[in-house]
Amino acid sequence: MASTSCRFSAPVTFPDRLLVGARLLEFQGDRFAMEHLVYSTALKTVAAKGEAVIVPYDYETKSKVPIPDAWRLAIERMESRTR
Repeated sequence: MASTSCRFSAPVTFPDRLLVGARLLEFQGDRFAMEHLVYSTALKTVAAKGEAVIVPYDYETKSKVPIPDAWRLAIERMESRTR
């Protein structure tokens, strides 16, 4: 993960039920960005919103690598997207 952020907008307490979702924001050749939402069913509102940038990394060569086709295809399938 290259970067991550989260903005909390409502306090949640136990025993609240939280629904968490994620979606792809952007695909580039060597990274992709995702958005995450946390919805509070007790408060009936989004309690937190975050973003993350993911960069594939090869620990043997100690360098970033292009997004593997298998990753891209799996994410596109989950999001019902096609190129």
